[in-house]
Amino acid sequence: LLGDDPQVQRVRPRQHRLQGDVDERLALTGVGDLHPGLRRASVGHVAAGFPRRGLVFLFYTVLFGWLTARYAYPDASFVGRHAGGFLVYALSIPDAYRLARLRYARWRADRA
Repeated sequence: LLGDDPQVQRVRPRQHRLQGDVDERLALTGVGDLHPGLRRASVGHVAAGFPRRGLVFLFYTVLFGWLTARYAYPDASFVGRHAGGFLVYALSIPDAYRLARLRYARWRADRA
């Protein structure tokens, strides 16, 4: 089953904050309303049980958003000025989904 998959074995957080694992679709939905202090870039990671990884994505979102805002052309649009931050945010969404899906599959395999 999935217990022998090395990729699933590697994605184990240190501690489980939830009783059961979160369904992977929950990492993509409006979980940000439950965590008002976090930006949506890291909320999926927090819901999946990887808060440190979410904080790293949040840091790089702010960093690259600031860098592109600083060095972009003055007549660029808002999206163009903050393209680095939007890129990291766009990369964090499938990453949070993948981690939640792997963790959920591991939880289901352990229950079976």
